[in-house]
Amino acid sequence: MVFNYLLISRYFIGLLPIFLIFSIFLTDLIVSLGAISFLLFVIIKKKINLLKDNAFLIFLVFYSIFIISAINSEFSIYSLLKTIPYIRFGLFLILVKYLLKNDTKFQTVFFYSILISYLLLSIEIILQIIGIDYLSQHSNDIRYSSLFLDELILGSYIVKISPIFLAILIFLNKQRYVLFF
Repeated sequence: MVFNYLLISRYFIGLLPIFLIFSIFLTDLIVSLGAISFLLFVIIKKKINLLKDNAFLIFLVFYSIFIISAINSEFSIYSLLKTIPYIRFGLFLILVKYLLKNDTKFQTVFFYSILISYLLLSIEIILQIIGIDYLSQHSNDIRYSSLFLDELILGSYIVKISPIFLAILIFLNKQRYVLFF
């Protein structure tokens, strides 16, 4: 059985918007495992030139500043333990760029994942407005939380995911839906 790195990464990272709704742990796990697996992929396939990406080099500059700041802080051990794992975000950035360039189905999977997450949140909001609260017993009449339960972050989620959704609509040549959205 051949290990298909792109296939596995496509679906795990493509489902990230749905995992953001249900669990911070799953989201962090996907980012961490994606970064580790991408680093192993780069080492095994000897594609070190993927790490010479401009965005990653800029990230490394900021990461170096964070490390130096952590070393110079009053609680340097604690600060370093909190700062060192941030490298996963830089590696994850390169992984997403790699998938966008080399996997044509990734954009489609990511698009449908965002669409499904919007539909799930919308259906739950409609149920909350009607008064049927299956999942969220903590809602009030002023703010609704949808599937985020007692965390009132629905608006933040939509505001942060919408630009990505619009960009994917444009990349997938679905401009007729951009105006509708």
